[in-house]
Amino acid sequence: MNRWKLSLLFLLFIRLSAHAQISLIDYDHLLANLSMNEDSEVTYDHLYQTLNYYSDHPLSLNLTDKAELMSLRLLTSAQIDDILVYRAQYGPFLSLFELQVIPNLDEQRINQLLPFLTVSNAPKINNSLISSLKNSTERFLLIRHGQSLQVADGYRDTTAGYIGNRTNLLVKVRISNGNDYGIGFTAEKDSGEPFGWQKNQKGFDYYSGYLRLQNKGILTNLILGDYQVQTGQGLVYGAGYYPGKGRETVTASYRNSLGARPYHSVAETGFFRGLSATIGKSSLNVSIYASGLAEDAQLNLDSTRSETYVNSLQTSGLHRTSKQIQAKNSIKTYSFGGSIHYQPKRAIKLGASYLYTQYSQIILPLNTTYQLNAFSGDRHQLGSIYFDWNIQNFLVFGEGALTMSGNGGLVTGLIASLTPKIDLSLVYPKYGEHFNSFYGHGFGENSNNTNEQGAYWGLKFTPNKKNKLSVYYDYFRFESFQYQLYGPSDGIEYLGAYEFTPTSAVRFLLQYRYEQKPLSITQLDQKLRTVIQRKKHNYRISIQKNINNGFVLKTTVQWSTTAQSSIKKTGFAAMQDLNFQYQKMKISTRIALFETDDYGNMRMNEMFALVSKYPPTKITVSGPIYSLHTRSTETLHFG
Repeated sequence: MNRWKLSLLFLLFIRLSAHAQISLIDYDHLLANLSMNEDSEVTYDHLYQTLNYYSDHPLSLNLTDKAELMSLRLLTSAQIDDILVYRAQYGPFLSLFELQVIPNLDEQRINQLLPFLTVSNAPKINNSLISSLKNSTERFLLIRHGQSLQVADGYRDTTAGYIGNRTNLLVKVRISNGNDYGIGFTAEKDSGEPFGWQKNQKGFDYYSGYLRLQNKGILTNLILGDYQVQTGQGLVYGAGYYPGKGRETVTASYRNSLGARPYHSVAETGFFRGLSATIGKSSLNVSIYASGLAEDAQLNLDSTRSETYVNSLQTSGLHRTSKQIQAKNSIKTYSFGGSIHYQPKRAIKLGASYLYTQYSQIILPLNTTYQLNAFSGDRHQLGSIYFDWNIQNFLVFGEGALTMSGNGGLVTGLIASLTPKIDLSLVYPKYGEHFNSFYGHGFGENSNNTNEQGAYWGLKFTPNKKNKLSVYYDYFRFESFQYQLYGPSDGIEYLGAYEFTPTSAVRFLLQYRYEQKPLSITQLDQKLRTVIQRKKHNYRISIQKNINNGFVLKTTVQWSTTAQSSIKKTGFAAMQDLNFQYQKMKISTRIALFETDDYGNMRMNEMFALVSKYPPTKITVSGPIYSLHTRSTETLHFG
C-alpha cells in the first residue's frame, strides 16, 4: 500500500505544486470564503489571530478529529468525513498532496487548507531557547502608519476635543518556533491620542506582550503576559474569532476548545494579563489562569458613603480626550480560574471550566430600564461543564454554565452529514435573564449571552463541485428588557445563498437575507412604549474573475429595504475591485458608489488588510469611495 501511495504522491506533487504557494497565506481571500454576515461588527484582528494560530500550530491529519477540522471553518461536514474515512481505510497520510484523491475536495479548497495542516505526528522541539531563536519558523514585524485626510470635529474642539494628532501608529513583533516557544510585542497609538514621554505618558498609548513555552515535559503550555482562553462552546471562556450567522451555515455554530493562546491583538479589552499554565498528557490536561488587568471606567462618588463606584467598563480603548484619559486604567480586574479537558477516546471530549473575577471598584449600572439585568457588584463566579461526542457522521456538542447567584446558560447542538452532499446543523441556545459572562461568547443573536433563547438550523447542499446552496433559519426570543426593548419580544432571521463556480477562476454569488427584529418606539404622548417588528430585506450579487498574471476582478452589487410601522427606507451600494498579487506583494483597489437613507440600511466597505484593528467603514450617506491598499510580506533573518 505504501509503495502505491508513494507513486501516486509523486504525480500529485507535480500537479499541485505548479499552482500552490504554501508559504504565503492570503488572509483576505480566506476572509471572503468564511462569508460572515456583511452587516455585522467584526474585529478582523481576532480573525487574523485565529488563522495565524493554526498556521503556527497546524493540525496533524494523522491525529486530528472532526471537531478540530471543523474549527478551521474551511470544510463541510461531509468533506471532513471523507478525510477521516480515507485515513481509516488507507492508513496515515504520507503527504498533504494525498488530499487530491479524496472526493469532494477540489484544488482551490486544498490550497486554502495547506497552510493549516501537516502530516507530522509530533512537534519538533528544540531544547535550547537560543537554538530555537536562531531556527525560528516565524519572524514577523509590522510597522503601520496612517493618517486621515479629513479633519474630524474632535480636532477642532479646543475645550473638550482630541489632545493628540491625527496620526495612528502600530508596531508588532512576533518570533516563534511552532510548538516550542513564542515571543510577541505590540505597541499602538490611535488617531487623536497623544504620543510622547511625559509624566503620565510613556510613548504609545497601548502596550501588550507575551512569552510562551510549550512541550517542556509535563508542562505543555506556559504563557507569561497577555493571553486569551477558549474552552467548550464559549460560555465561560469564549476568546477568538467567530464568523456568526452568514453563508457558512453549518460549521459556524460550533466552537472548539483551544485552551490558552497568546494575545497580540490591538483590541484593548477582553483578554487576561498574567500567567497561564497547562500540565498533563494527551488525554488529560489541567490549566490554571491568573490575571490582573487595569481597565477603563469613569469613577463616580457616592456622597452618602464617601465611596467611589463605576457604572460600567469602557471598552473602546480610545484615550483622545481629557475625559477618556481620566478614565484610563482607573479600575483593576483580578481573575483566577482554570479548566480540565479530558479525551478518553478520539470521539469523546469532556471538560469543565471555572472563573472568579473581582473588581477594585463596585459596579452599579445606571438606573435605566434596559440595564435592569446588568451585572451589579464587585465579584463574580462562573463555572461550566462541556462535551463533544462524534458518532459516525454526527457531532453532538454542548455546554452548561451556572453563576454564583444561580443563573444559568446553555448551548447544545448537532452537526450531521445526512448524505455526502447534505450537511445539517441544529443549535439550541438559552441564557437566563441575569446570566452574565464577562469573557464568554457563545452562539446566539446577541454577543453578551444574556436574556435570550432560540432555535437555529442551517443546511448546506453541494450537489457537485460547481454548485452550492446554503440556507439557515433562526428564531430568537428575549424574555425581559434590553437595549431598545422594553418588554418580552421575539424575532426571526433567515438566509439563502447560491454559489456557482463553473471554473476555478470564476465564482458567482446570489444571496438573500431577511430579518425581523423587535424594536420599542415611543408614542406621541411620550408615555406609552410599543414593541414593533422592524423588517429588513437584504440582497447581494457578486461576480469574481481570476485573470491571468495575478489579477483578480470582482464586481459586487447589494441593496436593502427596511420597514418599521409605515416608514420604508432603502440603501444601495455597487463596488468594483481590481486586485493584483505578484509573489509577496499585493495591491488592492476599489471604487464604490453608494446611497442610503439611514443607519438601518448602512453598508460596510469590506476590509483589505486583516492586520487592522478597525472594522469596515460604515456607509451611512451617499457618494463615491476610492481605496488603494498595498501590502508586502518579507522574511526577517536574525544572527
